[in-house]
Amino acid sequence: MGRYGFANMIGSVSYWTGYCQVGSPCLPYNQAINYGPLTLYSGIPSRPYYPRGFLWDEGFHNLLMRKFRPELSLDIVASWLDMIDSEGWIPREVVLDSEAHRRAPPLLFEDSTVANPPMFIYLVGKLMEDSAIVSAQKDRLIRIFPKLKLLYTWLKDIQKGPKEGSCQWQGRNGTTDLELNPGTTPSGLDDYPRASHPDSQEYHVDMRCWMAMSSTVMLKLAKLANATDWIPIIQSDQILFNNLTDLDQLHWSDSAKGYFDYGLHSYEVAIVGEKQPDGSVKYRREVFSKPEYRFVDDVYGYVNIFPFLLKLLPANSTKLQLILSRLDDTQEMWTPFGLRSVSKRSRYYDAYNTDTAAPYWRGPIWINMNYLALEALQHYSTIDGPLKILAKNLYDSLKLNVVTNLSNQYNSTGFIWEHYDDKTGAGAGTRPFTGWSALVLAIMGDAYN
Repeated sequence: MGRYGFANMIGSVSYWTGYCQVGSPCLPYNQAINYGPLTLYSGIPSRPYYPRGFLWDEGFHNLLMRKFRPELSLDIVASWLDMIDSEGWIPREVVLDSEAHRRAPPLLFEDSTVANPPMFIYLVGKLMEDSAIVSAQKDRLIRIFPKLKLLYTWLKDIQKGPKEGSCQWQGRNGTTDLELNPGTTPSGLDDYPRASHPDSQEYHVDMRCWMAMSSTVMLKLAKLANATDWIPIIQSDQILFNNLTDLDQLHWSDSAKGYFDYGLHSYEVAIVGEKQPDGSVKYRREVFSKPEYRFVDDVYGYVNIFPFLLKLLPANSTKLQLILSRLDDTQEMWTPFGLRSVSKRSRYYDAYNTDTAAPYWRGPIWINMNYLALEALQHYSTIDGPLKILAKNLYDSLKLNVVTNLSNQYNSTGFIWEHYDDKTGAGAGTRPFTGWSALVLAIMGDAYN
């Protein structure tokens, strides 16, 4: 299974040329402008279904590929960075040639006002943890620094939230009544439930954590590049975004005992059908209780454990203890097959977002997020303190569950899948999906550093 996953991942690295379609507020919704000409050298999530580059997916792909050929990973990062515009934006989903267009939605337009998780910064941070790679690839790391700096600065500016140190995913639709909970595709967790009524006052815990990680990596890279003029700026950012007191004030709920998004949120919404004069049924969202500004504390899942996933909490943190104590609760995220995306106690667990949009990040098990959880558990299991044994026990159990289920599904179906059913462990979504699901090989080898 490991050979199959990795061979298909690295064998899918492709090269494209062409133009990316970018929407503009100056054009009708079904028209776009050409951005390019561009070239891209990248892996893909799935040959038959997604033969195109995905920005945050590619960061995960290279967490595995770097273990075999770090030079290839740097080639890929450099190719993506070559598509950056003058502001710092990089296309999220890149469809350049006729083959890719045949497998893409007809109106797949990019939006230069929204971001994606900075997985390439995370990847560069992992590369820099290896002193041999830093020594051998120092010049290349320094050469990509200016564009990574541009990307980081754009992320910080465009994702700024309403309060100091808060961060907000852009691109949510605050006017639609067609979705149970308006999606947040830029976050990578497309339909993960957020505040029910998007507006400019909301802020998101995962984006804050991405910026905390990014500022730490960029400070390290700035020092390597001897960027003396920018080091004071990124040092200030690193202090701001890694301030745990501020993180707690923005996102921690004592009553719900967790980290949560904040925004205009109703606890009671539903998709209802209305019969039309012609006999058809039109579905729309009905709001049964007035939304209020509050924590989105009726949702618990991947987003809520990001301070743990990105290892931002100290090993003796009482809040980390609460996260870990909830992790193996079978009524929350724990299953015999891996961590599910949303707690069974959540109002949105297994909920359709429209009458036809099946739950995507509302229950299914995703291997990229289980990889991050396992990496974090391994990290905390190596630090002396009150949670060392608990983290080790959770690591061993979760690794066994993930690897056993993926191998069972591979043996029975012949495929590695996009995600896995949290009730049965069955493979679901696209197959073969030898993008981030192939990280099972790294999990099998405890290869996170």
